[in-house]
Amino acid sequence: MRCVGLFGPPYVAWDDYDRARQQAGVREAFAVRHEIDIVVTSLASTHDDHGDLRSFMGAEARAKLAELDIAGDVQHQPFSSTAPITEPIGNHAVTLFELADLVKLARSEDRYVILVSPPCGICHRSRADALVPLLRSPKLKVWSHLVTDMPTARKIPKLT
Repeated sequence: MRCVGLFGPPYVAWDDYDRARQQAGVREAFAVRHEIDIVVTSLASTHDDHGDLRSFMGAEARAKLAELDIAGDVQHQPFSSTAPITEPIGNHAVTLFELADLVKLARSEDRYVILVSPPCGICHRSRADALVPLLRSPKLKVWSHLVTDMPTARKIPKLT
């Protein structure tokens, strides 16, 4: 077993994304991403002021995302209540996997995506509102395994 580090900026302007993928520390991680068997990631709610996406998206980008019904983000990649938001708005997260990639990984038999959904580490706000779309929409099933706390689990409506 070995771990793969992604040593680059957390986000870049959309126009700079391809260039960022070629930077030392990023290029090497992208070269071996097909070897990654387990991805551990988390989500944030659009209603939590402490989410990282909010910190690197300007007010104009946040307003545009709100128009597109942003529900939250996984790996700083926004999603609506039904699908990933893929329009080039604001900045682009530098991450090895887009949300559509995570959906494919989660469906594979020999690779795993562990989604962790704890409360906010600062204000302890539940992320249940952001978790519900990920549970309901097949386009957002970015996880093969889900870890959450009991208060969040209790806030999830029955999905049947």
